[in-house]
Amino acid sequence: MEIRKKIKQRNKLNKKDIFSVLFSLLIISIALPLWVGAYLVRKPDIDLFRADGAKGFQANQSILFTIKASNDNNQSLNTLLSYGDGENYSFQMMPGVTYLKRHFYRDSGSYKATLLIRKASGEQRQFKLLLRIENKKVPQIRSLSFDNQSSKTLGERVYLAYEISCNDFSQNDFNVIFDWGDNNQEIQKGLCGKGIISHRYLKAGIYLIKLSVRNINNRILASQSLEAIVQRVGRATLQADFFIRTARPRAGELIYFQDRSTDKLGRKNIKSWQWDFGDGTQAQDINPFHIYNKSKRYKVALTVTNKNGDQSTFYRWITVLPGYEGKLVKAKGDNKIYQIIKGKKHWIPTPAILSDYHFNDYPVFEIDAKILASYPRVKLVRVGASPDIYYLTQSWMKRKIPNMDIFYSYNDKLEDIVSISQKELDWYPENHLIKYDGDWQVYYLENGIKHWIKSAQIFNQHGFSWLRIAPVNWQEFDVYPIGAPID
Repeated sequence: MEIRKKIKQRNKLNKKDIFSVLFSLLIISIALPLWVGAYLVRKPDIDLFRADGAKGFQANQSILFTIKASNDNNQSLNTLLSYGDGENYSFQMMPGVTYLKRHFYRDSGSYKATLLIRKASGEQRQFKLLLRIENKKVPQIRSLSFDNQSSKTLGERVYLAYEISCNDFSQNDFNVIFDWGDNNQEIQKGLCGKGIISHRYLKAGIYLIKLSVRNINNRILASQSLEAIVQRVGRATLQADFFIRTARPRAGELIYFQDRSTDKLGRKNIKSWQWDFGDGTQAQDINPFHIYNKSKRYKVALTVTNKNGDQSTFYRWITVLPGYEGKLVKAKGDNKIYQIIKGKKHWIPTPAILSDYHFNDYPVFEIDAKILASYPRVKLVRVGASPDIYYLTQSWMKRKIPNMDIFYSYNDKLEDIVSISQKELDWYPENHLIKYDGDWQVYYLENGIKHWIKSAQIFNQHGFSWLRIAPVNWQEFDVYPIGAPID
């Protein structure tokens, strides 16, 4: 009996298994064509949809949208970019190509930018970006306190440590005012980052020190205050002091320092100035300038000594911002565009060469002409990794360096060579006119042979330009064999 029951139960299980298999096959037979159809008729893919604001997402500032899509049949896609403020842009997009579109939002607020791409067969895909557009961010006072070396005795310096966050606010759009409470103020334009400032009180008393940030209309954007109790103890003869003249110091730029030390016997009584820039370098000038190689916070100290042998030391923190390495720059009032490479300025001669480097949509930073002049120019170039190295003369001509012995005779370094495009190299004319540095004789260089130009009259008759003569050292001069003179 037990065996018969087990056989009946097994038969029931087999019938259920068969039914399950048949039902699964039926589902697969219905679903498989749908799966295959979905695979064969795929929706297009949005590979990249991004928004970038060079100055943050602010009203009336350029927002750059970057778009890239793919399509299984490589056909163009109908594209609609809706900025979310009522303005749209429609265009045909080729798969695999990156597109850049700029847009200005006139008002602050929240916007939903939508990208919709559609195939010719009707399949489509969309993606949305939520953007918060603000008005200009105002600077904020993050901290204000007495420095730990601060003295509050009469005649001594009161040191105030502060930190101001600019939030990408233009340095020309606000002032920082230190009101010392004794009818003395210090006003600095666009002061950003951490710093230390000091003041000397001439009378004992209680002073309310106020730090305020004001816009160009003198409206207060931020303020903080401290109370200083100044006591009468004594007065020092010599007081070191200085300020930093460069508003937003950057790595690789000239930063100017201004001495304002005092002596009760007069400034003529001060005989020496010793500067320590906090990066291992020093100077003895009264008002020096300095270049920092790295973006960092540095402690700058000035020690002054008077004729009596008295000494006084004053220090101030300086925050050095990142430099312009790799960025495009130009001087104010000049249309020449440079790229900063390896701490040097590389001139991009024409718009066509700018386009050849795909720099059309790159921002160009406008900087002070003195700062741009502080960067040495790129002199050594080659195309890609080519072994042929060229020297660029002062008048922007190219001269191929004959061999590596000549290269090293100028104390040149391999790391100073900048790779450029073939299009840029072709733009530079050949440097044909040379002279041995220190000699008056001019030679015409052609196919590696130098030809003496006998006189100034012959030089002018051939239409040569005196501005295109480049000096060479004796090693390079000797490497070129002498050919027939030009007469």
